[in-house]
Amino acid sequence: MIAAAFFPDEEAEHLRAQGVLLDEEDMADPVKALNVLLTSHAFPPEAAVLTATLSGGILTLDVNDAFAQHIRSMGTSGEQLTIAAAVNTALSLFDGAESVMLTVGGNVLETGHNIYSEPITFFKE
Repeated sequence: MIAAAFFPDEEAEHLRAQGVLLDEEDMADPVKALNVLLTSHAFPPEAAVLTATLSGGILTLDVNDAFAQHIRSMGTSGEQLTIAAAVNTALSLFDGAESVMLTVGGNVLETGHNIYSEPITFFKE
């Protein structure tokens, strides 16, 4: 199956999408599939979504510290587009998801630029 992976362009000005081929093993586990998609363009290999829970249209993604540190290492524009890439990729993969809540170890994701305490919807330019 080909799934959409979103990622910031090189100038951190626009969000791009590219199809990524997922095999049956990846598709059998949605969290694994999401990690394959995210690390295909937008995140380093050590960054990972640990769990994904869908309730009432809100998809809560609990991520590891490497994921959070990657976000925290960016400027404002890069952070915004990388968060948008993760959100759009997840919403494209999980049926019934309308927004994404990001947590790190069960706590709200905080960076030097933002506190992500509310669910985030699909990013449109």
